Amino acid sequence: MKGKIAALLDRIRGSGSRDDADIVKRSCLERAGEPPAIDAPPIALSYAIDIKNIGDLISPVAVQYATERPTVWRPPAAGEHLLAVGSILHWATPLSHVWGSGLQPTLGIGELEGEHIWALRGKLTHSLLQPEVSGLRDVPLGDPAYLVARRLAPLMPARSPTHRLGLVPHVEDRNHPGIAHLRGQDGVLVLDVRDPAPKFFARMMECETIAGSSLHGLVFAEALGIPNVWVDFRPEDPDRAFAFQDWFSLADKPGNMPLRVDAAPSAGDLIAAAALHDMKIDERALRGAVPQPVLDELSLSRKKAPRIVHMLNCRRRPMPIFLTCGDLGARLQAIAASYRTQSVPTELVLIDGGAGGEKAQGAIGRLQQDGALVRVIDPGTPEQQAQSLQHVIRDYFKRWGEPQRYAIASGAVDFSTTSAEAFALYDELLDRFPDVEAVGPMLRVQELPRTHPALGHEIAAHWSREPIWCDTSLGHIAVVRSSLFGNFALCRAGVGHLPPKSGLRVHHPFDAHALDWPKPRTTEPPAHPFYYDVERRPDGTLAAVTRPLWSSRRLHW
Repeated sequence: MKGKIAALLDRIRGSGSRDDADIVKRSCLERAGEPPAIDAPPIALSYAIDIKNIGDLISPVAVQYATERPTVWRPPAAGEHLLAVGSILHWATPLSHVWGSGLQPTLGIGELEGEHIWALRGKLTHSLLQPEVSGLRDVPLGDPAYLVARRLAPLMPARSPTHRLGLVPHVEDRNHPGIAHLRGQDGVLVLDVRDPAPKFFARMMECETIAGSSLHGLVFAEALGIPNVWVDFRPEDPDRAFAFQDWFSLADKPGNMPLRVDAAPSAGDLIAAAALHDMKIDERALRGAVPQPVLDELSLSRKKAPRIVHMLNCRRRPMPIFLTCGDLGARLQAIAASYRTQSVPTELVLIDGGAGGEKAQGAIGRLQQDGALVRVIDPGTPEQQAQSLQHVIRDYFKRWGEPQRYAIASGAVDFSTTSAEAFALYDELLDRFPDVEAVGPMLRVQELPRTHPALGHEIAAHWSREPIWCDTSLGHIAVVRSSLFGNFALCRAGVGHLPPKSGLRVHHPFDAHALDWPKPRTTEPPAHPFYYDVERRPDGTLAAVTRPLWSSRRLHW
């Protein structure tokens, strides 16, 4: 009877959802389909979207599950907002409300207001804040992501594990030799925190035990009833350890110190150390911690609410590619066709004020007739056209509950002979290199006209520099750090300026070629006598080689 009354009260407290598990099912179990129908204005929520990490991206799911209101992403500086999952208290402004966030001690506490704190991640965060934040109360403690996985557990099929150990490494640990060593052992499955929630949770449920250097790998495992152990692949760091110890401060059987992992760990040792930790979290108090008037205060107006695209639909939309038509004309068809060879679905957003003439209009019409996903945007007056790209991108995303990554193309770059996984690789590299804002292809120097005006600075900036090598899910690949993105760039979500200030260009087989090099403005030969190329050896591996510029048929002076 008590359970039925509690469920009824929770439902009354909400705003129209008939099933409190709807958002959990549709975000964590289902790969497609509509989000749950709900008649409630969305809550402004700040969380990390720059890197694909399930621990961050579960935040809007947790908020909607607890409040029965959808969310709309907002940067912390953009008015009133809620902070939920993650070590993000340093983001706080006087307009922040906090529900379950934690500290990262070296980054500080932002501008926290004690009366705006409704729940915190753990006892350590609370105790460090107490002398610093006036008005701090005793509030419910716990990571809101735990609530999601606890609700998910009874919704999933009965467990029948097929792997004795699941390993959940932090994004920064993916290349540690210990992970490669564990991957090769029988019954070990390495989970990827970049995976969408349905895939991630399905794979976790296949594992008898979990070892993780990702905090939310441990949070999810605990909530799903899977024995788990904290592992650390890097040198000891009290600041990095704080979030884990904050989490374990709520456990009857805490795992306060990690199992340190060397280059050749044994899966058996990790399995033997795994346990359930008996978390003492008042789930009902945590779920209902934010008062209804505060939720109303944090919500968009009902006039704006129906126009917001639910974050689940945002995550399932094709990647937009913003392309200025200019004088591309009939080449638009070849460009669009090359995008469609990629494994990542795309939408071509054409910025066209009519300058492309009849050929461009004809190409656009044929693309639409062929079923290509194309949107045409008129940038408006000449004054507006000067800032059209920034304006168009901002306008495109303004009703999205969660902005996504997008590409900028400012020339006729052809991907038809590029690996079909190029866009997927660029996307992965944005997570592997958190300091860069965009990733794009190297353009093939062999195809440059010999008097091309870009030879001097392009070769100096890119082809004359020795590549950096890194391991990815698509193998060992070569990149060059770059600040020049005049051709094609996949950009991180939430970047507030254009063009990107820092990025990577990727070598063969993820490079591309240009359909229209600009007309030459100089006949001077380049100052660099050679360039770096990446080729595939007979054994299938890639290697960087230097080639003399003057020996190339196309680059001979």
